[in-house]
Amino acid sequence: MSSTQTVKERIEAVISPWAESKTKPPFTEEQLVTMALASNSKPMTKKEVFMFVVGSLRYFQQQALEAFYNEPEDGWNHFVSQQENFRTILNAVYSRYGLPLERLSGGMYNVSAPTSERLLQTLLDRGGDEKKKTKTFPFFKLPAELRNTIYESVFQYPKAGLMFRSIGRKRAPHVEVLPMSQVEADVGDEVTEAQPLLLAPFPEILSPLLVSHQFRQEAEAYFYIINSFRFVCLTDLDHFLTRVPEEHKQHIQHIDITFQRWESRYCPGLFLQLTKLGGLRKLDIRIDEGAWTQTVTRSTKKDQSVTNMPGLTTLGKIRGLEQVTFHGCPTLENLLKDDMLKPKPVKKGAGGGKKRKAADGGEAAATKKGGRTKKAKV
Repeated sequence: MSSTQTVKERIEAVISPWAESKTKPPFTEEQLVTMALASNSKPMTKKEVFMFVVGSLRYFQQQALEAFYNEPEDGWNHFVSQQENFRTILNAVYSRYGLPLERLSGGMYNVSAPTSERLLQTLLDRGGDEKKKTKTFPFFKLPAELRNTIYESVFQYPKAGLMFRSIGRKRAPHVEVLPMSQVEADVGDEVTEAQPLLLAPFPEILSPLLVSHQFRQEAEAYFYIINSFRFVCLTDLDHFLTRVPEEHKQHIQHIDITFQRWESRYCPGLFLQLTKLGGLRKLDIRIDEGAWTQTVTRSTKKDQSVTNMPGLTTLGKIRGLEQVTFHGCPTLENLLKDDMLKPKPVKKGAGGGKKRKAADGGEAAATKKGGRTKKAKV
């Protein structure tokens, strides 16, 4: 295999032996979707992805013909259903962070060449000369402590945090992730400065997790543990928490959130979600108290005082924080801060966990950050 081959040429080499085969190709649906997107120089719709698969492989062409022959009035829908529904697959691949697709406006999808190469590595290697294949570096034979250090280096972003901003429909927003270099405390406005870091789309940030199942098992939690997450409105926080896997919500340690006056109806539900983040250790709350109390309409007269904020009692139930900072809202600071810094209540029968050192030979690698143990299975 020539080192100058493009990803598209390498994918063609993988597909070619199966192009005229009547046997089902040994590709997963996710691999077929990725090959379709990586083979095209432009983003594709779900239908275009589907047609690429049908047009490239005779097996799927035959399935399509049989579907139309058997059910001419509903052949397309029948075929899509029989092939495990590529539209559903595309949605599933995009539905949670950590998978390689980038969603664009107009219902278009894309995948970068480096990301597609990582996901299709096994298939692309088969398309070349086996004798020239580079041996895989025995990464998992490295000491657990060293692997943990590497994971932190891969997923550590600027100390000021990552800002999440949702754009588009609430059910399927496009999410921008911006590295924060400075945050103005009083008003809560964010300021980004020129940096050498160019932040990739969020799915691509986590694309190294596609290396292997073990890499993902060990490394995924680090992204949520070591970074600060900044939200300029409650709806952005809602989109974030909705899409982060439940097990990783418990790894989030630092959230910085700005409350907008017009979002008061979201407060109770999101405050309740914050109380359920077991690993949360630092919380920044930004409210322009003056603007909050001055913004009064006929329907919001009862909220003239910031102490009447919906869900305030729930917010005050957060416990176990090591640091809580109130920006622009001294009234809430005086009311809530002391209680939020109190330790979490200990459940009956809960034993105290011990910090374990990282070790080889099947032990769990563990380090501690912010008073919380984090583990990487070895």
